[in-house]
Amino acid sequence: GTVKFTTTGDRTGTLTVLQRANDTRNLLGIYDGIQNKLNYFDRVPKFYWRRGKAPTDGSHIINIITPLKVDFSAAIIIAIISLLGIPFSLTILCINNKYRHVRSIKVSSPAVNVFICIGAILMYIANIAYCVFQAIKYQSVNPLVTVMLCEVWKWFLPIGFTLAMGAIASKAFRIYVIYASVQGKPRRRKMSDKSLMKLIGIFLLIDVVILSLWSIIDPLHMTTTMVKKTVSTANPDITYISQIYYCSSSYLAYWMLVLGTKESILLLFGMVVAYGTRNVAYKDLNDARLVITIVYNFAVTVVITGPLRFALDSIIPTAYFVIDGCIIWISITVMLSIIFIPKFCRMHNKVKEGTIDLTNGTNKSLTKDIDGPSLGNSIGPRKKETPLVHLTEGPAAIET
Repeated sequence: GTVKFTTTGDRTGTLTVLQRANDTRNLLGIYDGIQNKLNYFDRVPKFYWRRGKAPTDGSHIINIITPLKVDFSAAIIIAIISLLGIPFSLTILCINNKYRHVRSIKVSSPAVNVFICIGAILMYIANIAYCVFQAIKYQSVNPLVTVMLCEVWKWFLPIGFTLAMGAIASKAFRIYVIYASVQGKPRRRKMSDKSLMKLIGIFLLIDVVILSLWSIIDPLHMTTTMVKKTVSTANPDITYISQIYYCSSSYLAYWMLVLGTKESILLLFGMVVAYGTRNVAYKDLNDARLVITIVYNFAVTVVITGPLRFALDSIIPTAYFVIDGCIIWISITVMLSIIFIPKFCRMHNKVKEGTIDLTNGTNKSLTKDIDGPSLGNSIGPRKKETPLVHLTEGPAAIET
């Protein structure tokens, strides 16, 4: 028959087209290489293809990317709730400053209370930045905007926590220094508000140093991580990819560990000094139970949100975000409520009883008897000498 050779010397002729299926060779047709024509024996060739579809000639892989988004409405709702926390903090701050000369407020160091309110406001702002970041990170915005939101969250949350918890712990420390002694008698010592502010400044300086080193050495940047990859059953060339977009840095885990260790030490310090003042009889000074409740409040927050980040963040991001954002908001609000509302309520009750004058902040009764037996480090009641609590003018200090 006719023989033809290609330019490279290969022979072109007739080829038999066979297909092996189920251990059987099926003759399907003949390919005429000279005429470049494939002749089938049947009108409809009996090819057997996997999934019933002929494979493509070459690679045509299609990746369909699905970002794991946080529900926009959920992010906006939590942002609005966090925004409402700011006027709540400012209201407490105004009451604290307006009635700073009332005894129930004065003995709680109103100047130091300012740091608690400022810290709460910063944490509310951090939560708002977190919500806005989750709402817009997949939108067509400048990456610099999302990184700045992450930076706000990174700086404001630990600094706000340090200001608030540092102020609470330092106040408890002052009561501990004054009242805690082996003999169960109050010490004749003074600690002015300026000393407490220095202690808060030390806590704050540690945070600033850590965060500054983090920002300089290992700045945050946006990162995309593939969470799940699935090949389509209908078309093997189509792949579905689920991915998340978040702020990260090369040594994020180590920086978080350093910050977490520092904040844990601050919580432990507050709990120890609060426990040491648990038997102080004067209610306006004894915040031991409140401080321990706050420590428990923040500890539960860490215990809950930590595991959830690994369990839900890459699977159900909206569920994790809602739980995380709500717990942060609840922790801040509970902290403000249990520190200030009982004091305001006691002040209001004394006004109704007529034992206090809000116009000049003075008590109509200058002495306070303490009934009941002496308990450990508390100020024991004495018939001849009842300990009184006075605050000096100028820089606030506590005397006994």
